[in-house]
Amino acid sequence: MPLTDLSHFGFLMIQGRDAEAFLQGYTTCDLTRLDRTPALLGAICNIQGKVLTTLIVARIPLQAHAKDNQPAAQSAPARPDQTALLLRMERNSVTAVQSFLSKYIVFSKAEMTDLSDKWYCYGTYTQAVMTDTIEIDIPAMSPRREIWSLQKLSATGSVARWLAEDIKTGIVWINPETSDQYLPHSLNLHNLQGIDFDKGCYLGQEIIARVHYLGTTKKNLFAGVSGQPQQLHTDLTLQNKAIGSIIATAQSRKEHFFLAILNSAAEHIEVSASNTLLNFSRIS
Repeated sequence: MPLTDLSHFGFLMIQGRDAEAFLQGYTTCDLTRLDRTPALLGAICNIQGKVLTTLIVARIPLQAHAKDNQPAAQSAPARPDQTALLLRMERNSVTAVQSFLSKYIVFSKAEMTDLSDKWYCYGTYTQAVMTDTIEIDIPAMSPRREIWSLQKLSATGSVARWLAEDIKTGIVWINPETSDQYLPHSLNLHNLQGIDFDKGCYLGQEIIARVHYLGTTKKNLFAGVSGQPQQLHTDLTLQNKAIGSIIATAQSRKEHFFLAILNSAAEHIEVSASNTLLNFSRIS
């Protein structure tokens, strides 16, 4: 199975003695779990609990940035002081996330670097044993995996198919147009092991925990499929009343796949998009 070029993703590295302790206070996932798993799905939220970005985070050996520019294989967990944290998110979100965290990181012995032009992200549908790369295995994406590499690799896989698989799995990669709008529950992160409810305090945690334990969120994630294309951010209406919009689209063969945030708790719902009726099923 060929690799798929996922160049729409970018990378932010956080390194230094306090890197992990610092980031632990800003992610929905528990970074201490990186002692026993290679990577985590999660989000960074603002103080209101709204998602600034969804991400995958992994530890990488510091020698991955040695002069020879070759990443060391991550065969066994390394101590935090031997590693850096590499955050993979939408490429056009990296600058905003770096700016957001820069207000807080000044109080820690840690620093951030935009490495979007240094690291490459690829997708694979099989277990890929490749030297000088980091393999990212997230349960929510299984059996798909990501390959992170400092070297450009040959990739002939279909990006459209990969994006469609994200949508069918209920994975939303937040970008600047959709940031600071939705709670993690509205983005299905609680069903994707993207929120740890036992990790303790982090920015927005009180609101996120309240939603979880009270089970109340007005906006939910829905998935739909149609033979007709629709534009991103198309308003969706029910009985001439706006109830949400499309936040992700992809086409695979002749089918068009959508994710939408709707102000509805229904399991299934038919809504209008321009002059087209679309059927959606709730997934969050």
